[in-house]
Amino acid sequence: MNHTITKDGYTILNKIKFDNEVAGTILEFVKKVSRSLVREVGDGSTSSIIISHSLFGELSELIKKHNVPRKDIIDVLHAYEEILENMITEQAVPINEENFDKIKSIASISNNNDDKAGDLIYKVYKEIGANGFISLETSVGEEDRFEINNGIEYARGYFSNIFANKPDKITAEFDKPFIFMCNEVLDENDLILLQDLLGMVCLQFKRPLVVIAKGYDLEVKNFFHINKAQNKQLDIVVVDYSLANTHQKESFEDLATYLGATIYDKFSEQLEKVPMENLGSCAKSIINEVSTKFVEGLGDKNAINERVTLIESQIEELKKKEKFIDISEDMFDFKKRIANLNCLIATIFVGGKTELEKETRKYLMEDAVFACQSALKHGYISGGNLVIPRIIDKANEWLIDTMMNNLDLVKVLKHGYRYNFFYDFCGVLYRAFGYSFATVLANKYGENNKRIDEIMLQCIEQDKLFNLKEECYDSIEETSIINSVKTDVEIMKATFSIIGLLVTSNQFVSVQYQ
Repeated sequence: MNHTITKDGYTILNKIKFDNEVAGTILEFVKKVSRSLVREVGDGSTSSIIISHSLFGELSELIKKHNVPRKDIIDVLHAYEEILENMITEQAVPINEENFDKIKSIASISNNNDDKAGDLIYKVYKEIGANGFISLETSVGEEDRFEINNGIEYARGYFSNIFANKPDKITAEFDKPFIFMCNEVLDENDLILLQDLLGMVCLQFKRPLVVIAKGYDLEVKNFFHINKAQNKQLDIVVVDYSLANTHQKESFEDLATYLGATIYDKFSEQLEKVPMENLGSCAKSIINEVSTKFVEGLGDKNAINERVTLIESQIEELKKKEKFIDISEDMFDFKKRIANLNCLIATIFVGGKTELEKETRKYLMEDAVFACQSALKHGYISGGNLVIPRIIDKANEWLIDTMMNNLDLVKVLKHGYRYNFFYDFCGVLYRAFGYSFATVLANKYGENNKRIDEIMLQCIEQDKLFNLKEECYDSIEETSIINSVKTDVEIMKATFSIIGLLVTSNQFVSVQYQ
C-alpha cells in the first residue's frame, strides 16, 4: 500500500484492515459514523473513537456494579444525549460581522495550528460570505491560492454512488454537463423518453448528463443503474430532489432559471423527445450523496436578476404580516434562495513541495472548511475537548435530579435506579470525555500523570483552557482555542452511536470478500 502522512482520523480508519470478521464489521460501522461526522463538522473522528474506547470500558464496569441490563444503559445514554446537546448549544456564540475573524482561529486549529492556512480560508470567506461554498484542488506549485467562481449548491444528492467518477468513489464531477429537470416522479412510462435523452446527450453529443427530478420509481432507478453498470464510461448522474413544500418547489424553479433549463411537467405536456433547448447547462457540476453543486450556470442573467427581484418583492409583502404571524422561517427561506442565486463558489488550490504533501494538506484544508461552515451556521464554543466534562462538573447535581425525574426513563428503568447509579453514570461520562483531552496531553507529557491531572483540574475548576502550543493557560472568554459548537455535539452523538453498537450487539453478519 502507498505510504500516507496524516492527522486525519478518517484517513487512518480507511487504512486499517482486520482479518477478524467481527472486528472488520465493527470497523465498517465506525467508518460510516466517522464519515458522517467529518462531512458535518470536518473533525472529531479520532476524538469519538478515543472517547468510545474509554466509555465502553467504564460502562462495562458500571453494568457489573449496578447489575443494569444493557438496554437500560442505552436508554440512559439517549436521555443524556438530549440534555447535553441542549446545554452545549446554549453556550454557542453566533458569528457575525463584528467577530468574523473567529473564522481564522477555527480554520487555523483545524489545520494543525497552521496560521497561514487559517488566514487564507478566512480571506476566502470574507469574499464569498457565510453562504458561499469552497472546493479544494491541489496546486501546480508550492503556494496556496484561491479563485472565485459563480455557483449554486443544494442539499440534495444522487441515489447511488455508482454514478461517482472520482477516486474517492463518492463524488461525481463533470465539466459542461447538460441538465434535464422534471418536477414530477419519473416512472416506467418515461423510459422511452429517458432512453432517447441518454442517447442524444451522452452518445450523440458526447456530453455528461445530470437528471434532476422529484423522484424515481424502481423501474427508472434500475434503468439508470443498468446503463451505468454496463458502460462505466457513461457520464451520467441522477439526483433525487424533494419537492415537499412551496419553498422547495420555488427553489427548484430558481435552479432551473440559474441553469437555463425548462422544467418538464409530465402532467401538463407529454414529450416523445426532449428538445435540446429545454436542457440547462453549467461549467461544472459536483455531486455526491448529500449535495449537488453547479458552477457558472448558463441561465440568462436578466432572468436571474428578475427572479431575485421577485423574491425581494415577496419578502416585502411578508414583512407586512410580521405583526400578526411569526415570519422568521419564511424569511430565512426567502433569504436563502436569494443567497443561492447570487452565491459565489471559491476554489482553494493547495500547494506543497511534493504531491504527497499537497494531498496531506488538502485533507487538512478540507477539514478546516467543514469546521468553518459549521461554525458559520451554528456558532462557536470555547473549550477544546473539555466542554462536556466542564458541564458535568458545574451541573452535576442538576443532571442527577433531572435524570431521576425523567418520566420516559421511569417507564423503562424497572430496577429502581437511585442516586448512586446516576451519580456514577455522570462520573463515567466525565472521565470518558475528559480522556480525549488527557490523551492529547499525554502526547506532550508522556506518562507524567500528575502533570496531566493538574492541567485538567485547573482547566475545569477555573474555567481555563490550556494552550499546548504556548504551554500556558488562556481565559475561556479570550482564548483562540475555539471550534464549531456542532463539533462537540456531533462527537458526542458519534460516540453514543458506537457505544450503542458495542453494548447491545451480540451477533454480527460479515461479508467476506474473496
